[in-house]
Amino acid sequence: MARVVVVGSIGVDLVAYAPRLPVKGETILGDNFARFPGAKGANQAVAAALAGARVAMVGAVGNDTNGAFMRDILADHGVDVSGIETVEAATQVALIMVGGGDNQIVVVPGANMLIDPARIAALSFMKGDVCVAQGETTVEVVRAAFSQARRLGAVTIFNPAPAAEPAREILPLAEFVVVNETESEFLAGERFDLAQTETSLESAARALKLCDDQTLVVTLGDAGVAALHRGNPIQIGGHRVQVTDTTGAGDCFVGTLAASLTRGDGLRDALVEANASAALSVGKKGALASFPTRAETLEFLRR
Repeated sequence: MARVVVVGSIGVDLVAYAPRLPVKGETILGDNFARFPGAKGANQAVAAALAGARVAMVGAVGNDTNGAFMRDILADHGVDVSGIETVEAATQVALIMVGGGDNQIVVVPGANMLIDPARIAALSFMKGDVCVAQGETTVEVVRAAFSQARRLGAVTIFNPAPAAEPAREILPLAEFVVVNETESEFLAGERFDLAQTETSLESAARALKLCDDQTLVVTLGDAGVAALHRGNPIQIGGHRVQVTDTTGAGDCFVGTLAASLTRGDGLRDALVEANASAALSVGKKGALASFPTRAETLEFLRR
């Protein structure tokens, strides 16, 4: 059975909830505070597991309570944690403010910057596996993972978030590039126009120098998702849902997409399921804690 192998970040989310987000220099009173398991890599691994895939997590944590907490959380969700090493740095922490249905996030990566690229370059993949990586580790780690994955016949999914200039180096190694509107605009250097989705997709793919055999996927929040696959545009509409917390919705999408690809689902079907799963996730607080099971996602689509 094909696996989803997530090479990436592991950490905890410290979340403050308020009626709205503060503006620059402003202090406001919040409603609640909580600690959640998180980081993009761990989020995507759990989302893939909940979506029914066999999942392995490869990354690093510190020798601290947050690291032990994250190992336990991942293992409890059925994720293989044997690829997680303990290093001499603190486990990643994300400071998150949530208000008015939106969020602001500051990430302190810690252990995630100490993953050894040489170890990653020796990972084992089988044809049909899906290797997922994000922008919360070093470029060297992602390059090593994708080079090995492609050499051994695995599919590669790159989620360049948070978007940064070094991510451009990885794009040629990714069969699927998954970004949101903001990340697309940063990397492509142009606004993504929802009124002209097909034109925007083609323009972004050109700006990112993607080849015909690469697929660009742009998540559009409540407007759904759009993709350019082998030169053909695909558009999936959004869902009307009550928004409580958007944190992790993109990770839920990526993990569910990866799980669908390991099953051999067609891209349109995979995007439909990933889009629905992400829509369900925004109805609860937290990132990983809000992700639905595949049964819940399929029931949502049936309704």
